Amino acid sequence: PMAYRYFLYEKLYQNGNFFEFVGTKKTPDTRLSPYYTRHQGTGGHTSKDGLDVFNSQIAGGKVNYDVVILFYGINDTHKFGSDMTQFKTYYTQLLEAIFTERPNAAVFAIGAPTAATADMTKEMVEAQKAKGRDITYINMYQRTDVTFERDLDYILQTVEKGHPNTSGYIKFADVVFNEIKDKITELNKLEGKNIRLPQAVNKVTLD
Repeated sequence: PMAYRYFLYEKLYQNGNFFEFVGTKKTPDTRLSPYYTRHQGTGGHTSKDGLDVFNSQIAGGKVNYDVVILFYGINDTHKFGSDMTQFKTYYTQLLEAIFTERPNAAVFAIGAPTAATADMTKEMVEAQKAKGRDITYINMYQRTDVTFERDLDYILQTVEKGHPNTSGYIKFADVVFNEIKDKITELNKLEGKNIRLPQAVNKVTLD
């Protein structure tokens, strides 16, 4: 969701990676070369309806994917308030569904949006790792490099004022990029394609 995607695309592009961002709707992204295809991912869901969305819009060959980035909990707090008692149950069901359909998928689970749900996410990741699955916990909530005034600000803004805040999006993209870049690079090599490395522009002439 939100503008951090654009920063994430750009970081992958500058890293020499090729990729598709796949989801339920295709939309062009003029910020990237035609060599890349951007798709809009599915978003705006709670952990409660995540499994239904997966089954109806992604599973069964509707979307071909290798890497899954799960960012759950934000909408739960908006809709359910502090009652997150079912968060772990629903999230675990979704993880099981993903790995059942795609056993070799690489899943990255972002800890959000409170300390409690971040800890739950970390526990679920460890449980899936114990089953031999390729899953990584992205520590987004327990940050030491910046102080946030409230739970949601770790995503949307930094210590600077303003909402949304570009520097907050950049920080968010930095953390996600650093976690997924090695896996994307590994998959690129397995794919056996020539990586299109970006070239710096030295001069622009207008006519």
